Amino acid sequence: MLVIGLLACFASSVDVDVLAPDRPDDAAVAEGEGTESVDGPGEPAHDDGWIFSLDVVHEIELTVDDLAWASLSADPYTEVQAMLSFDGDELPDPVGIRVKGRLGSYRSLSQKTAFKVDLNEYADQDLEGLERLNLNNQVQDHAKVHEITAYSLYEAAGVWAPRVAYAWVTVNGDTFGLYSLVEAYDDVFLDQRYEDGSGNFYDGDYVLWDDGSYTQLDFESSLHDLFQLDEGVDVGLADIHGVTAARELGQAGAYVEALGGVLDVDQFLRFWALEMWTGQYDGYVYNRNNFRVYFDPSTGQANFHPWDHDWAFYDTTPIQSPWGSLAENCKADAVCHARFLEALAEVSAVADSTALTEQAATAAALIEPFLRVDPRLEVSLDTIISYQDHLDSWLANRSASLAGRTDL
Repeated sequence: MLVIGLLACFASSVDVDVLAPDRPDDAAVAEGEGTESVDGPGEPAHDDGWIFSLDVVHEIELTVDDLAWASLSADPYTEVQAMLSFDGDELPDPVGIRVKGRLGSYRSLSQKTAFKVDLNEYADQDLEGLERLNLNNQVQDHAKVHEITAYSLYEAAGVWAPRVAYAWVTVNGDTFGLYSLVEAYDDVFLDQRYEDGSGNFYDGDYVLWDDGSYTQLDFESSLHDLFQLDEGVDVGLADIHGVTAARELGQAGAYVEALGGVLDVDQFLRFWALEMWTGQYDGYVYNRNNFRVYFDPSTGQANFHPWDHDWAFYDTTPIQSPWGSLAENCKADAVCHARFLEALAEVSAVADSTALTEQAATAAALIEPFLRVDPRLEVSLDTIISYQDHLDSWLANRSASLAGRTDL
């Protein structure tokens, strides 16, 4: 295990239990210390919180034989066998690994490849209950702290998001460098966040076609058949179609009522407000991309979840012009839009009362020594520090900036 002694000024100012509400049964979170509470679904209880901490950069070693490595090079998205060691402890059985990322974040095996790891692909094994891991290369996150900062705010505001840590990765003894270690969206995630995690969970990422073109997804009749079921039971996309039908039938002044039977409207409005507050350029609301949808069996309603916030905190995100149809239609409806503005005010209050700046500084201090020696880093340390400074300014001023706008 690679442990870094954090600077005292950061350690004394950060309450990890408040900043990363992945253990909401902890006393500090239960009492609402350091943040305003926004109701969310369920109260997960984790036993793997030590993995997602900011006092360690984990050490992950992958061992892949030559045949499997050649297979992965030829077909990056088909899993191959590997052995995995986590902080010096090798899992007893092979895991499955494949390349992660497509347009933008894809890197070949000779570069800073991102990986998806399936711990129980070949045997019944896990890591403190976790069955899958994402090793993000952060090539589009020049600050290297965007994911952990954004997802912490989502959780604080009652929208469940992946937890994030850091790892130093080697493959067959070759140093691949610093990665963000991101919790996977799977049945483990759902069971920990929802009282009933058996519902249908869909991937809302774009579809990439063989000719290199791509199609973004939305709740429209021409697009909704492209959603992919990740967890749950195949119902022929009937639940997705139900959201499309409700959206299309919604009338002026009654849009919220039309959607209420199939969509947790309050949760969606918080999700939208969070994408706006974090300037998520490549999410559902502003680019019809990088989102997940879960249909909670206890309510029958869809809940939104964020993904890939490497393009968060982006100045040119067109926050005045939502593209995702659910948000676009809501903005056109006076009642729905008023409720969105209330959600935005709530999210801003949560952001301003949560120690995001301190958390980002702690993460930056933790990873800085590793960035200095990362052989596959694609930008300079000066560039990284510049983006981190930009994030500090964003966190300090975002709520006031949004409050002063009349075009949202």
